[in-house]
Amino acid sequence: TYNGTSLATLSASNYSLSGLVGNESFTVNKTRGTFDNQNVGSGLLVTATLGPADYSAGAGTLLTNYVLPTTMSGTIGAITPKTITISLTGSVQKIYDGSLTTTLNSDNFQASGLIDGDVLLLKPITVIFVSKEVGQSISVTSSISNGDLISNNYSLSATTLTGTVGVITPKP
Repeated sequence: TYNGTSLATLSASNYSLSGLVGNESFTVNKTRGTFDNQNVGSGLLVTATLGPADYSAGAGTLLTNYVLPTTMSGTIGAITPKTITISLTGSVQKIYDGSLTTTLNSDNFQASGLIDGDVLLLKPITVIFVSKEVGQSISVTSSISNGDLISNNYSLSATTLTGTVGVITPKP
């Protein structure tokens, strides 16, 4: 899952060694590697830097009989989107125009679950007021989808936003 870093968690099954003599075997114990980037995707290149302590010799195998690789890499990585929650905040304001809709701006959203340093960017979203009349604390509803997120690193936990944050002011 996306965490804003390029650190990869590995297990012995992620490594493959060839060129061993007879029934000799090694296990690679290194549990950390590095993705080639930190963003969501599959088939990502993962690289691990290895030292002698990262190898365990199988029965009847001597590590000193081999020149062991100091790095291994492969396109085995996958990073999935991190789930976030978005809620309406502030006030959604518009001047009376007889309609029930307006477009939200970035000040109208609050996200929880974002990785520190990341900023939530959304495409323009339409909100529907329950009343078209002038007033405050009007209930509003908006539908949102993962396609409205600018970043593929996140997915939404809910797709409907509601709140009593609507304000319609009189037409001048």
